[in-house]
Amino acid sequence: MHHAPRAIALIALGASCIALAQGRAVDARTLLLGTWTWTRPVNNCTETHTYRADGSRSSISGAERSDTRYEISNEPSPKGFWKLDVITVKDYGGRDCSDTEDDETGLRWSVYLRFDQTGKRLIYCYEESLDKCYGPFTKVESSGGNSTQ
Repeated sequence: MHHAPRAIALIALGASCIALAQGRAVDARTLLLGTWTWTRPVNNCTETHTYRADGSRSSISGAERSDTRYEISNEPSPKGFWKLDVITVKDYGGRDCSDTEDDETGLRWSVYLRFDQTGKRLIYCYEESLDKCYGPFTKVESSGGNSTQ
C-alpha cells in the first residue's frame, strides 16, 4: 500500500506538466522543425518542406528541388501570424506545383504562417490575412523505426 502516495504524486506531477504546457507560449521556431507536406488540389501536385534547426530548408515542389535558408519571427504578430523570411540558395530546376520552371536561386521572399491548435498543420499566407493562403500543410510524423516499407 505504500505505492499509493507515489502514484498520487506522479499523477499530480503529470497534471502540473500538462497545465504548464497549456499555459506556455508556442515556440514556432521549434514547432516548424521537421517535414511538412501538402498536395495541391488543382493538379494533385505534392509539395514538401523540411525545416532544420540550423536555419536550412529543403523543398520539393512537383519536379522542382531547392535549398533555402529561413528565419522565423520570435513571436507571432498581433494578428497571430509568424513571419517567415526565406532566401533560395539553390534552385535545381524542374516544373513546380505552380506549373513554372523559373530559376529562383537568390530570390528572397516572406510569407506568414498560421498553425492549427494541434501544431500539426500550418498554412502559408502572402500577407497577414487568411485571404491569400495555400495549404494546409501537414506535419509528417516520424515512424520511429516501425516502418512497414
